[in-house]
Amino acid sequence: MSSSTMVQKDRLTPEPQGVGGFDECWYPVALSSEVAPGMVHGCEFLDGRVVVFRAAGGGVSVLSAYCRHLGADLADGDIKDDCIRCPFHHWTYDASGHCLGSEVGDRVPHGTSLFAFPTEERWGLIWAFNGVEPTYEVPTWEENDSERYYSAIMVADYRGDPFLAMLNVIDVQHLRSLHGLDVSDIDLQTVGESFHVDMTIGGGEMGLPTMTRHAHILGTNAVVYSRTSIGIDMMSAATPYGDGRSRLYLVTAGLHSAIPAEAIAQKVAERQRLSQDVIAQDIPVLERIRFRVDKVTTSDRGVVTFLQFVTNYPRSHPSAALIA
Repeated sequence: MSSSTMVQKDRLTPEPQGVGGFDECWYPVALSSEVAPGMVHGCEFLDGRVVVFRAAGGGVSVLSAYCRHLGADLADGDIKDDCIRCPFHHWTYDASGHCLGSEVGDRVPHGTSLFAFPTEERWGLIWAFNGVEPTYEVPTWEENDSERYYSAIMVADYRGDPFLAMLNVIDVQHLRSLHGLDVSDIDLQTVGESFHVDMTIGGGEMGLPTMTRHAHILGTNAVVYSRTSIGIDMMSAATPYGDGRSRLYLVTAGLHSAIPAEAIAQKVAERQRLSQDVIAQDIPVLERIRFRVDKVTTSDRGVVTFLQFVTNYPRSHPSAALIA
């Protein structure tokens, strides 16, 4: 089957991404550091491929990757006058995906445009929304970028859909059993179409400092941790690609107001390593799981609530004809 980690067994088991489209979410497609001015970055996204490029002024665009002429991969092209140029016949597209012309000067056929994803750049990540118009704001913190010292990385690649990584935020049994963490003071609230989880967490073999934290899950693929008592918060988001795989990105951010300037870089790096170690424990399970909901217990209240949300989440695929 196309997404071997999930089998539709009941109303709480989500269909694999790609069935009926993909969830209408903000997805990180690249690290900001991967896309320098004048550079084209190609990557797999959803069930196809996109290109990311940065104009001289710093703005970024995420476009379908294949030229509308004969299908050459624009990732092999170059940037000229803030436009992306096809490597094959030099058809040129602006930041909105509109074809401006070819090197030989032929008239451009009507409707010659790439698919342009709604795009934002925040916290070291370049985000693309799967849809024509975003239905919510890109994941972020209340503070401006300048108020935090942060580091963004692609932390893992796993077989499975994005919601699995978010389910781990709510899955208290997994936090206690797999990671050996002490979890208490759990408060789960649904607000509209988002989830808010407060808890006290810490301990384990890796020595995670005991802290209170607030988790806000947005869409089905992203979580923003805030109000952490140690002054360092995290954000993670998963992006579907290929045949049922996801890339998981992690941003670790310390508040300048809470941590001395001379210590903040080290503190953020230490917290990032701890997060990597925790996530590394999850990956072997995700690589082999055949996700289905069979039996649940009272500890799974949050899991059940989140899965009900995921199974009913809207899907679409407006870029389907142009990215594959």
